[in-house]
Amino acid sequence: MKNEQVPARISPLAAVSFLLFAQVFLSLLAGTVDGGVGRILFMLSYLIPIVLFAFLVRRQGLVCALTPTRVGFTRVLPLLPIFLTAVLLTSTATAAIMNLLGADAVGGMAEGGGFLPDLITDCVFPAVLEEGLMRFAVLSLLLLWNERHAIWISALLFALLHASIYQLPYAFVGGLFLSLATVWGGSPVWAVLFHFVSNLLSLFMQYAVIWWGEKTGLGVSLALSFVLFLLAAIGLLVLLKRDRTPKREKIPTDWRSLLLSPLPLWALMMLILTVL
Repeated sequence: MKNEQVPARISPLAAVSFLLFAQVFLSLLAGTVDGGVGRILFMLSYLIPIVLFAFLVRRQGLVCALTPTRVGFTRVLPLLPIFLTAVLLTSTATAAIMNLLGADAVGGMAEGGGFLPDLITDCVFPAVLEEGLMRFAVLSLLLLWNERHAIWISALLFALLHASIYQLPYAFVGGLFLSLATVWGGSPVWAVLFHFVSNLLSLFMQYAVIWWGEKTGLGVSLALSFVLFLLAAIGLLVLLKRDRTPKREKIPTDWRSLLLSPLPLWALMMLILTVL
């Protein structure tokens, strides 16, 4: 009998590096093209790495480390208002600090083409594409490497992916909650939902000024923020009253494999792009 050759299994860190480098290369390529073609290429910069991840799962023996849980809804839902409040406070504080320093705080703004088109381009597409890459693929691979550090490392990579000084802090904070919701619920669908609601809230606050004027729009935004803070407080109380997740056995972290992987090079490249 002939010995069957088993495909070599790529390491999770190498797979993460490969996917992120592919995304950045394709997004930079999309930036050289204007109009609809450029937007399509930018979408493909996320879709292609997601398809590549599916290929790696099938051909390289990698597995998806996420397992959906029946208690996901009741466990993850209280986290939503806390996530929204944390992102709102972080982005507001970052904008205030940058304004004091004389720097421009430029974030994701509605294009003004109408609420429905902006809803699709600014809420639906980013939630599905970014979470498909960062939570479905990257977080799942990092969980295979080390469960203890996968959440914050994936959040850091998510923040660097934005290549924006203004977005860096709140993308990191938001990434922590998005990764936590994914792990708790056992599915990236929770991250997609959280991301969509966050973008929808931001979009609505922008259009509130357009629809009702600056004064009324600001009042609506403040009222929404107040309600959000109350819901976050309730969500925090609910989470604190529940039993904590059983502690898992601590596995030594192989930091050497992380440092020797291409990920630090990717992070350095993204920092340079952020500054530029």
